[in-house]
Amino acid sequence: MPESRSSRLDPPPVLRRETAGLLLLLLTVVDAAVTFLMLRARSARELNPLMRWLWDQGELPFLVAKVSLTAAAVLWLMHGGGHRHVRLGLLVGFAIYLPINALHLLNLLLVSGARGA
Repeated sequence: MPESRSSRLDPPPVLRRETAGLLLLLLTVVDAAVTFLMLRARSARELNPLMRWLWDQGELPFLVAKVSLTAAAVLWLMHGGGHRHVRLGLLVGFAIYLPINALHLLNLLLVSGARGA
């Protein structure tokens, strides 16, 4: 009788690069939206000097640059085929955006907790 569960020897599921690219773009959009709202409410300061300069130029240049720079990098990586640099580039993107979004979540939790107290 064949076993229906996967065995320990099966390789772990692989995240397709297209899916990883879309997830990275989602993290970018979440970062851009939260940063935008916090900057607009004057409850935060942009730490990246280039992004801070763009914010000073206006909301639209800030948002366009914040999302399009990462989108362009992801598109470039997606056209890289199966090369090693694609996986490395995606890993670097996740290494940057996962902690940033975790900090956003933590800040939002702290702010909502402070309002409730």
